Amino acid sequence: MVDNAGTPITTTSPVGSVGDAIYVMDPSGRIFVTTQNAQGVFHHSSILAGQDVAAAGHISVVNGRIVSINANSGHYFPTLEHAQQVVTELAARGMDVTHIRVELGY
Repeated sequence: MVDNAGTPITTTSPVGSVGDAIYVMDPSGRIFVTTQNAQGVFHHSSILAGQDVAAAGHISVVNGRIVSINANSGHYFPTLEHAQQVVTELAARGMDVTHIRVELGY
């Protein structure tokens, strides 16, 4: 997984340990990831301005490799199947997804 400049993404906490970012996948399969997640200020629903999503939750990435993905979103209340849709979309794009841990996240 890379950013808009093609640089591999790593989600880290302020102390440098592996953290997570929030993500949404829109109905056409585009995936948006951000570490901007300030409670009461910026949420999953902020990414697509409240529009419909196919999935939402948290994602952990190290050097572009997705470690885990979950379905933890208080706005959209996704299910585990929604998180699995993201993994299915990534596999369809040719990504090796065998190492990704999929969790409900609640």
